[in-house]
Amino acid sequence: MDETDQAASAVGGPADAANDGPSISARLDAFVERLRMLGAVTRPDVARAFATVRRDRCLTGFYDGVGPTPRYLTVSQDDPPSGDVLDAAYADSALVTHIPQTSGGTQTSGDQNAVLSSCSQPSLVARMIEWLDVMPGMRVLEIGAGTGYNAALLAVLGCRVTSVEVSPLVATEARASLARLAADGVDTSLATVVHGDGYQGWPDGAPYDRVVVTCAVNGLAPSWVEQLGPRGGILAPMRHGGLSPIILVTTGAADAAAGTDAAAGAMHGRGLAPAGFLPVTGPLGWYGPSSVPPFVRSTAAPVTRHRVLPADLHPHDLADLCFAAACLDERVTRVHVAGAPEEWGGCGVFDPDTGSAALFTHDEVILAGDPVALDTAIALIDAWERLGRPKVADWTCRFALSGPPDTPILLAMDWACTTSAGTTPGQGDQL
Repeated sequence: MDETDQAASAVGGPADAANDGPSISARLDAFVERLRMLGAVTRPDVARAFATVRRDRCLTGFYDGVGPTPRYLTVSQDDPPSGDVLDAAYADSALVTHIPQTSGGTQTSGDQNAVLSSCSQPSLVARMIEWLDVMPGMRVLEIGAGTGYNAALLAVLGCRVTSVEVSPLVATEARASLARLAADGVDTSLATVVHGDGYQGWPDGAPYDRVVVTCAVNGLAPSWVEQLGPRGGILAPMRHGGLSPIILVTTGAADAAAGTDAAAGAMHGRGLAPAGFLPVTGPLGWYGPSSVPPFVRSTAAPVTRHRVLPADLHPHDLADLCFAAACLDERVTRVHVAGAPEEWGGCGVFDPDTGSAALFTHDEVILAGDPVALDTAIALIDAWERLGRPKVADWTCRFALSGPPDTPILLAMDWACTTSAGTTPGQGDQL
């Protein structure tokens, strides 16, 4: 039995499902092995953390679907969990735990004022932890507590974690998750969940070696930079290209330590991978200052479909194309095209002068309205091809202060491609 197996067999809590399914220990073994096969876990210590922290112990309930009336499933923490709950807990899927009540809807989770909250996809959680490159003794500021699962993993890795959560109920539930894990014998003493505005960070725990953001943001809060240590880094899902890809942000001091020529105090970003996260509220939210247009819904007519994408374009390449398109043209954002047999939504070009939109899909471009948006989409596809089809990780940016004086944010600017095909114009230099 290796160290990972020993960690899995040592966990406590309600041990077996209320049916004849696999044991908790067997599920954890399979869970970690799946993360390894996906390439999400490569470090032995990260594997041990995932084998130690039970994801089901961080869930009191979740929604089993999408749509206007998703069903909320309560997860008892006093009795053995059902096989269905464990299947969901150890699948490589995000689980939505809270949905805000709407004027005409119902709220079954009991949180009448909740922001959107979820337990993120395990493989993405694992990749983000590895990208953080944490070591025992590091101080980590987490923006968005969620279920407490991420904070528990980081604590098991030896990091002192301060997790800031804006929702009082979500913060209380995250603390309860940490307490349950501690009662099971998992050392979560290094993790602290505080109720507060993530935009302000948490100065009492500064300086931090790492800042990790677990919700989609328009940019960076200046407080995170101020509370970051001289060689620290920030990992954040940032609104770009219709989704919220993961961006790694480093300071000039950290870049200089790595041998890169950079001005001290300057912030530099690099794309890591495509992703989708629930949006944050407040100054960093969807309707705050942004370097891209807001989410738009196009009702322009007619709606037509065009086979203008490269014939050999793999579905996984679409995220790279969308990321590049948003780097090259500031009119690329998240759009929905209504008035078609189905309603398409995702990354697209929105032309504010004509109200037209061109939406990228895996095999075609959907045009709503004036062909000018389609012409722009085709030009962006051609530019991406000329650059050699760069990946998300082939783009870098700098950050500049924007927004109102009382709630400024740092926005990603001047995206540049670093592939051998050459450099690119920055965002705002439209094609």
